[in-house]
Amino acid sequence: ENKQMRESLNVYYDAFFIRFGNLNAKQNVKFILMDASGRDMLSLERVENGHFTKSDIFDHPVSFSLDEVSHVDSPEEALTASLNKFGRIDLPYMTELSDMPEQELTEALKGRIYYNPLIDGYEIADRFIAGNVIEKAERIEEWLKENPDHAIVRESLEALKASIPEPIAFEDLDFNFGERWIPTGVYSAYMSHLFNTQVSIVYSDSMDEYSAKCSMKTMA
Repeated sequence: ENKQMRESLNVYYDAFFIRFGNLNAKQNVKFILMDASGRDMLSLERVENGHFTKSDIFDHPVSFSLDEVSHVDSPEEALTASLNKFGRIDLPYMTELSDMPEQELTEALKGRIYYNPLIDGYEIADRFIAGNVIEKAERIEEWLKENPDHAIVRESLEALKASIPEPIAFEDLDFNFGERWIPTGVYSAYMSHLFNTQVSIVYSDSMDEYSAKCSMKTMA
């Protein structure tokens, strides 16, 4: 909970409301939706008795409970409480809530949490086995060369390797013009070669759109 941020949110909203009215007013919606996160902004208001008003987030937290958990009955509940409070796995906190030693907790949660030596701590499976798992596995393999007897890390490495997808053969790859993962420089070079003039391709993240500039107005 960050009271200062909540106060700032109220100040900025009130200033906007005085000048332009509700976020969900027709004249405002068309501009707000021009932003990729516009719908999230519109959810800052809710309908009450046919009128738009501030949503709960202006007054109190909505993503976690204000009631402090003092005791849990299972490792799963301890994990949930830790994630709700800290957004991460805090084993000392989980031990305090459950009256279970750390080793017993990690054993009971095997497969749901993994030790990541790169951050020197545990992560939930969805976070650990995510992103560039190939690079992560390579870095952990390097770590194990200096710490070969760390069995828990070997289990984590095995889980990472099991999640690595089979490489796709080059002939099976399907490249489409406009793929977001292809650098804009590749598009610029291709268009410049195709039209025999300097073409610059720019991509806007917020609008999810490409724009093109060329040095010649007519291209043959």
